[in-house]
Amino acid sequence: MDLKKFDGQCVQIIDDDGNVFEGFCEYCDQEFNECEFGLNEDSLEILNYKFLKSTIKNIFPVDLEDNSFLEGYGLLEQENSSSYDVLEDTLLCEHIEHVCRMLNYLIADPLKIKNLTTNDCQKLFKLLKDFILKNEDQNITDRCNRLLDFFEKK
Repeated sequence: MDLKKFDGQCVQIIDDDGNVFEGFCEYCDQEFNECEFGLNEDSLEILNYKFLKSTIKNIFPVDLEDNSFLEGYGLLEQENSSSYDVLEDTLLCEHIEHVCRMLNYLIADPLKIKNLTTNDCQKLFKLLKDFILKNEDQNITDRCNRLLDFFEKK
């Protein structure tokens, strides 16, 4: 499997455990992985997750024109909501689809961020408010407002 051809594309990766991950990926060659991480094989990264070639069972390009994500959010969003730093990285990434999927995940059950400290929750609220002020995408601002409304009522 030639992972390099997927560099910069939106993909769906099925790992050797049958888990499905979706998002924009970056290719990392064996030389880079060995130097940086001591890993001796090529990989793809989606957000902060590295998928080694040996752990990828299958990979498919995702055509966003068809809105072909399986769900409004997935495993990456579930995993990335457990710490503020990773949550922030996801919400500030350059691919709007990742931002929307994370916001979808949080909206589905806002109490998922209950493991965040009070300080981290305050930083998240500020980040959401900044999104509303700086973002021109109405979908993003609507989602941010829904989350803020939920927490202001609590």
